[in-house]
Amino acid sequence: MGLQKRTTEQVKYKWGNLQQNAKKIFNDVKKQRKLTGGGLAPKPPSAVEEKKIIELMKDRPNFSGISCGFESTMPPVFESTPNGSFVESELDNSQQPCFSARVGDGQTGSVLSMVPESSFTSIPSSSTDSTSSIALITLTEEFAVEEDTSSSSIAKKPDGKRKKGFSWSLKKEKSQADLLTTKLKMEINREKLETKNLKLRNTKLRLEIRMLKQSVQSEENAMLALSAVQSDNYCS
Repeated sequence: MGLQKRTTEQVKYKWGNLQQNAKKIFNDVKKQRKLTGGGLAPKPPSAVEEKKIIELMKDRPNFSGISCGFESTMPPVFESTPNGSFVESELDNSQQPCFSARVGDGQTGSVLSMVPESSFTSIPSSSTDSTSSIALITLTEEFAVEEDTSSSSIAKKPDGKRKKGFSWSLKKEKSQADLLTTKLKMEINREKLETKNLKLRNTKLRLEIRMLKQSVQSEENAMLALSAVQSDNYCS
């Protein structure tokens, strides 16, 4: 018939395998989510990517230090020429004075004047390096704390959605397994009905063969009786 007859134990065994596979997949994904905050672990950057990052970030304070509160490389300044064109020029940080604000009113916080401070130019290089390094460490710590809080909030927000998604997928797999079990039961019932139908057909054929044999036997008996009567009439 092209169909394999399955027992209840086989169906239960298949259902157990489906549950075990679903639990294994769920545990693997959950483990990866705990390790990386969601998804697979990122690949480390290659040498070309590291070189590109260094080229892009070399003028940032995190790489080259802070000078007077600004980046070491000032943005280009365009100067106008007599003929109306613009010429790009760079400002020298060493020639630019640093300013400090004098606050007049403590309550309003209004700035009265901006006074250039020559102390910035007279500070030794060792002290400037130490202050810049302290400022750099403080900035990096603040950035690290902000990144940790932002990453933790990002990781916590979609956690409920992920759980709902996994529970929905498990429910879907369970419903599919239930449908498969129902289908297998229907196939088993159909096979039973087909087997019963074949048995009835076999019984019917046997009865027909028996009836044919009886009819042939009755015809043979009638022929013998007729031949006997004819022989008696011939003799008389």
